[in-house]
Amino acid sequence: MPGLKLAATLCGIALASPFWVGRLVPLLDLPQHLAVVAVLRHHGDPDWGFSRFFDVEWGELTPYWTHYLVTWALSHLVPVETASRLYGEGHDLSPSLAACTVGAMTSARSPWMARVMTVGSLTETK
Repeated sequence: MPGLKLAATLCGIALASPFWVGRLVPLLDLPQHLAVVAVLRHHGDPDWGFSRFFDVEWGELTPYWTHYLVTWALSHLVPVETASRLYGEGHDLSPSLAACTVGAMTSARSPWMARVMTVGSLTETK
């Protein structure tokens, strides 16, 4: 199935490209999310001064807590904006990678199921 692997690779590149081709990632509320991660990352740093305005409550879960936590962790290695791009890319690619893996495991028994799962994973809506 080399053709299927090539197609999956090209689809992965297409899914990841919006996070890297432009200066700004095309997500309307991304600046707010980056601000939250910046506060988490630099809270307690007197150079940033966030401690005067914000209290970090690590025990409170928000709808975006996985984004904030993973991006915060990555921000110790790369800038916050790059960390957010990496998280977004992983978030968008993970269903496709999982479906391709399951599809590859079942392809010997059901080649059509492998194709349906691979294509179906690319139709995720947000």
